[in-house]
Parts: sequence; C-alpha cells; structure tokens
Amino acid sequence: MVIAGIMSGTSLDGIDVALCDFNTEADSMEFKLLVANTYPFQRTTRQFIEKVINQEISVSLISNLSALLSELYAQSVIELCVSAGISLSKIDAIAVHGQTVYHQPTAVTMGEHRVRSTLQLLDAPLLSHRTGIKVLFDFRSADIALGGQGAPLVPIFDKAYFRNRDKDMICLNIGGIANITCLPAKPEQRIKAFDTGPGNMLIDLAMKYYFSKNFDDKGHVAETGTLQHDLLMELLSNGFIFKIPPKSTGSESFGQHFLAKIVSQHYLAEDVITTLTHFTVESIAHNIESFCTESGIIIVSGGGAANKFMLKLLHKRLPDFAISTSDTWGIHPDYKEAIAFAYLGLLNIMRLPANLPEVTGASRRTILGSRYEM
Repeated sequence: MVIAGIMSGTSLDGIDVALCDFNTEADSMEFKLLVANTYPFQRTTRQFIEKVINQEISVSLISNLSALLSELYAQSVIELCVSAGISLSKIDAIAVHGQTVYHQPTAVTMGEHRVRSTLQLLDAPLLSHRTGIKVLFDFRSADIALGGQGAPLVPIFDKAYFRNRDKDMICLNIGGIANITCLPAKPEQRIKAFDTGPGNMLIDLAMKYYFSKNFDDKGHVAETGTLQHDLLMELLSNGFIFKIPPKSTGSESFGQHFLAKIVSQHYLAEDVITTLTHFTVESIAHNIESFCTESGIIIVSGGGAANKFMLKLLHKRLPDFAISTSDTWGIHPDYKEAIAFAYLGLLNIMRLPANLPEVTGASRRTILGSRYEM
C-alpha cells in the first residue's frame, strides 16, 4: 500500500512529503521510502501562517489560508511524483497533518461550558480533488474528544520501528517544539511520550528578529555567543519544563510573545541565540532524566538534528547516553514525521487504533483521523 505522508510543522520551514510503500502482509508492516522532498514556504505564506498563530487574524484569513495550504500540499505531492516518475494513480492515500495554528488540550471556560480544542488548517476535499487521491486528516481530534492531549502522535510509529529489547530508547524530535518518545527495553514498562518545550522555535524566531534569517545554520551563530546564565535561569523557571507528563505545547506558549520578553532585556544578539540553544538542550535533558531513564540510546530527528552545536551540547549534558541521528537507523531526520503520518494513515485505512492512552491521557484507544474520498 503506497501512502504519501505530509507534514508542515511549527518550524514553518515548509512542506515535507514522504512517499512510502508499506508491506501490509508483514507482521511489522515494513515499508520502503520511495522518495521524499521538502518544499519551502514562500515568505508571504510564512507571514500568513504567523499572523494566524500570533492571533492577528480575521475569519477570512483563516479560511483562505486553509485553502492556500491545501493547494500547496497538492502541488507538492504532484511535483514529487512527477520528479520521481511515479503516477498519482499508484498512490492509495494521502495522510496529512495540516498546519497547526492553535492547540488547547487543557480545558478552558466558555460561558457555562469547559472546552478543549485543536486546529490544523486543511481543506481535505480540495486536496483530494486536486490530486484525485483519498485524503486522511484530522489525526488529533479523536484523542482530545476522549480526554487526551491529542499529542504527540508519532509514538505509535516509534514503538513499531525503534523499540529495542536490550536498551532503553529515546526518540527525540527537535522541530519547532521538541518532543520525546521513551521506549523502555522491558516490555512491562509503559511507553512515555510528550513535548519537552521549545525545540528550534525560539532560536528561529530570534534569528529572524536579529539577523533576518530563518534558522541558525548548523548552530554557527550560537557557537560564537556567550551563555547568559541569568537569562537561562529565567527561561528555566517556565512551568511547562517541569510539568509532569502527559503534556503538549506549541507556539501559543513559546512563540512571539515569549521572545518579546527576552529581546526587551537588550542582550547581545549572539548571546541570545547561544542561551536559547542551551535552554532547548537543558529542557530536553531535564525531561529525559526526570521522566524517562538515566541511560540508553537517543535517536535525534527533525531540523535540530542538523544543528551541530546543539548536538554537541546534548552529548555533553547527557554523557551516559549514546546519541545519534535517525539516518543511522535508516530514517532521514528531515522526513521522519512525514513518514510517521504515512504510517498513521495506514493504521486508519486498516481501522486500527493509533493513539496510546498512556502517552496522551485519553480514556481509551481509538482510531485516529477522518477521511475524504471523491
């Protein structure tokens, strides 16, 4: 079964598309990555998404952006297939996360009611009609309806493809937000997975503010700055870092408003980038040590896998762990989440539950995702 997984995350760098061929006859549902690519967002598209995330919004902007993103998702799938010489008719389904612009898994009061919600922008019928392919989408809502966080969604994939019976495994994804999946070697121990705090998000926002660049390439800027210990201590006072899982977060907690408090203190630009990089590493390390294990193997994916300075700090901070990027395990760090969504799409098609209640806090397991087919 061939499924195109699509991911556009909180880093707002673009659209990742991974075309996966799953062997549904194998017990492990092995897959072959046929082709993958990233299609960067144009500056104006990023600005539209940032306006919605920062709540500088109108109903028309949300509606139009949903359509725009769906057109871009369709264009990305079509371009990938054309470049690889693969017919669209060979694809059984598109599994797409949509663009998260709001995530509120804890209840808030609205009038006489308490509600929890999440919003990923997508026009599934539009995407399906543009490509002629069945679309699987809205993977968070079912878990939230059952009292869960609706996140993280990738642990079911990590469990299937990375669990090791000899050593504890930590799957660390450093995207806009950093999240981990803790896979104990002992099968009787439960899997844990949750967001640890910011990944690249604050670093990227600061790079854009100070240097008009989208990210710190390989961590070169952070390597030139000086760690500001007082600022780091202030950042580490954030309650989310020490919150007991299950927990999830996003740009509503670690976005522009968070950065504004930092830049108002007039530190040197390079020192801010350095300190934010240390903050990301320390928040990851604290959560691994406090809620997972004291030693094991850490497999890094996401954009942070390319930040050599960040990985250097992580090695230093967690000396009892063997740390490597996911490509050493056969999965490209840039496309792991897109591949994982293809896998979630496969589980939806096979009508198999895809959430892990011990991870999200949901009351029970359930099938994730909705579907639209022409």
